[in-house]
Amino acid sequence: MEFSYVILDKNGQRQIGQLEAESSKAAADSLRGQGFLPISVRTGAIEAQKFDVKNVFGRVSLQDKIGFIQNFAVMLKSGFPISKAMSVLTEQTENATLKKVLQDITHGIESGESLSDSMSKHPKVFSNIFINLVKVGEASGNLDQSLQNLANQLKKDHDLIRKTKGAMIYPAVVLSAMVIIGILMFTFVLPKLTALFEDFNVKLPLMTRIIIGAVNFMKAYGIYVLGLFIFSIFSLVFASRKPAGSAIIDKYILKLPVLGKLVKQTNLARFSRTLASLLKAGMPILESVRITGESLSNAQYKQALFKAEAMVRAGSPLSAAMKNYPMLFPPLILSMVSVGEESGTVDSTLEEIATFYEGEVDQAVSNMSAILEPVLMLIVGAGVGVIAVGLIMPIYNLTQAV
Repeated sequence: MEFSYVILDKNGQRQIGQLEAESSKAAADSLRGQGFLPISVRTGAIEAQKFDVKNVFGRVSLQDKIGFIQNFAVMLKSGFPISKAMSVLTEQTENATLKKVLQDITHGIESGESLSDSMSKHPKVFSNIFINLVKVGEASGNLDQSLQNLANQLKKDHDLIRKTKGAMIYPAVVLSAMVIIGILMFTFVLPKLTALFEDFNVKLPLMTRIIIGAVNFMKAYGIYVLGLFIFSIFSLVFASRKPAGSAIIDKYILKLPVLGKLVKQTNLARFSRTLASLLKAGMPILESVRITGESLSNAQYKQALFKAEAMVRAGSPLSAAMKNYPMLFPPLILSMVSVGEESGTVDSTLEEIATFYEGEVDQAVSNMSAILEPVLMLIVGAGVGVIAVGLIMPIYNLTQAV
């Protein structure tokens, strides 16, 4: 039986071909074996797109969203109708999940729905910031400008997240590797060396006895210690995805000496930039504060802004509501927000605050990279030195006795 199929290449262009197969399932399996992912099967026809390795788990990255929003804004500014622009962008995107979402949005627009209403059906892809800024742009007639502002906001967020994660990944990987290598050494390598000292009929130095005790413990319980370490990591990851666990973990993260300051500066920069963008677009203060709280990563800041929203709803100024959380909002930001409220320039004031804290994050990341590398090397060196001295001292004492 012959099937016709349509393949979307990297440029979003459709290419038509023919395929011999016993059934539509067999035809789809054949295309899948050639590296294509079937997205629909009809009688006598199969439509497929190239398999996207980066999209195995059906996620849409922040970079994909930024690219979509930027291209959408440019096309609208050039005079494209919304439905036509969406059709072109749907064909051009390489992310299978985003393509499917854009197809659904395009169908909704062609059925008479607004762009914001169609986007709201896909909350896993488009956050409240997306939807509300699009809604404001539709109401004001400046959708292209709203989309461009949204793209700028997302790029700032992406840069902050990338820098913060980059600063955290290096020490986390090094420390995890040190722990795992240490457990393996004390479990499998050092027992062969320390076994020699147990046959000596001399009193061993304290450091050597401590190492032998640690080795004997790890020899007996090393697998359990390694399992407990791995279990603890997975437990922390699991707990961080639950509201209660996330609130506790984020609370203690903010108290850490170096990392806590970086996390605080990152959240203050994102808070200021996001709230400024929403207010500048013409969104009411209550809705802006709520959406800003939802966009932040730290649970402590989320809870603070949700409570601040309730106080603002009751008639309090935003700066007065933020004063209840001095550990989260420093005097500088409180004073500047208060001045902005008095002068009616809260949005521009918040943009200045965001620029300041973004600079602080850049400096903190640079300092952390410069400090952590020698500190970690000293820790590794000290550990190796202690083990080496503890193993060499008994041998040296024996040679002296001879």
